[in-house]
Amino acid sequence: MFDSVNAILERYESLPTSPNPLEVMGVELQEASHQHTLAWLLNPAGDHGLGDGFLRCFLGRTESQAALELAASPQDLVAQVGVEVPLERSRLDILVACGRVLLSIEVKVTARQHDIEWRGESLPQAAAYARQLTDPQLRQVALASIGATCTRAPAKIVGIVVDQRADSTRNEEAGEGSKADRGYVTVDWLSVDTDLAALLSSRRVPVESRVFLEAFRTTLLKTSGAASPPWPAIQRLRRFVEVPALRRRKPLQALLLAGEVRRQLEEN
Repeated sequence: MFDSVNAILERYESLPTSPNPLEVMGVELQEASHQHTLAWLLNPAGDHGLGDGFLRCFLGRTESQAALELAASPQDLVAQVGVEVPLERSRLDILVACGRVLLSIEVKVTARQHDIEWRGESLPQAAAYARQLTDPQLRQVALASIGATCTRAPAKIVGIVVDQRADSTRNEEAGEGSKADRGYVTVDWLSVDTDLAALLSSRRVPVESRVFLEAFRTTLLKTSGAASPPWPAIQRLRRFVEVPALRRRKPLQALLLAGEVRRQLEEN
């Protein structure tokens, strides 16, 4: 029981951050803070200390064959990343150019997507922006704005919305078709947190970056739309795990607490 709980506790190590600077500054629910942090993480040249690790994780969540091949590449990934990228009468939250794959990313925190008219068709934002990038002229302007070149057509343009809920939940509620039908995929914020947790536990990250990313993770867990982790129970369980003598004196209490924490985390 405790071996499996140890793995769960590792995900929430050093969390929640208090005080959380994002909360103190009043930007916890602002789309711009999530947008710029996500763009920073997706840039392998960023000073976050994760290299191309987060970009690989993100590419792996797109379910695009071209993106999956990039994610598995033995070569270090190089990417150009920009925010507020100009499109036709609108701006794309994040554009990532990596090899011949373009990630067209729409970021949502509390708001939902709205439809956009594109060449006589009404499409959700994420699908419309990805569709606009198929136009050579619009794509050239967008790529130039992030310092990328456009020598040939991309192998794949992936439309993505980063939102509170995963595709399965959203589809059930809205009765939407498949990802291919909609023209975009959804990456939920809890998946972003899962990837960050794994990277932070396996890599040496500068202290300053770790502190900021732990604050960002605290924000993600609070604003993801899922129930907040049971922090008081997690703290008590950490005590049992870290002090074997305490666990030996109260074995039944320790096992019951471990089972309850694991149940609540899995439900989240």
